[in-house]
Amino acid sequence: SVIIPNYNGQSLLAAYLPTVDAALHSCPRIQQSEIIIVDDASTDNSVAYIEQYWPTIHIIRNKQNKGFSCTVNKGILQAKFEIVCILNTDMQLPIDYFTILLPMLTQPNVFGVNCAIRSPKTGQIMEGRKQAVIQHHKLTYKDLLSEQEEGETMYLCGGNALICKEKLISLGGYDELFSPFYFEDMDLSLRAKQQGWISLYTARTSCVHQH
Repeated sequence: SVIIPNYNGQSLLAAYLPTVDAALHSCPRIQQSEIIIVDDASTDNSVAYIEQYWPTIHIIRNKQNKGFSCTVNKGILQAKFEIVCILNTDMQLPIDYFTILLPMLTQPNVFGVNCAIRSPKTGQIMEGRKQAVIQHHKLTYKDLLSEQEEGETMYLCGGNALICKEKLISLGGYDELFSPFYFEDMDLSLRAKQQGWISLYTARTSCVHQH
């Protein structure tokens, strides 16, 4: 189940939904799938665009703008399948996204996985594997940006992440305390780590993030 929060993203949906659809249909492991778009009270024509050009997409509508956590959680609770993909509207997926990432979820202690995020201007990795760092008595992180990075990561970026739905729901989803956004993804992965579950990263494939 691909869950995409949307706020006034008609142009982004038009540009990047085709890459999501292509990646889903090119993966031999995926027999069934769905795309859920949770619209966060958009004031543009996002919903009308989806209804006209993507009639099979399930749309959930917020009556008021709620921010990332609340919006994504609504999609998670309605997802039909055992793996959920949390995806921003401004992420361009590579064709091999699911083919490479899904096998990484087979270990029982894996909470979720994500991949490198590249700049659309330079093509360089701008978000990589997150390494935990203690700095000035605080927990923070640094991005490891090598093209060869793979392994455990401190947290799964909320822009693209494949997560086991059962584990995600058992944690209560993203904490809505962090609305409208930021740090809810770090918090989620740290709570998963407390349960003995790890998050994984690979640079063998990558998304392009338009920010």
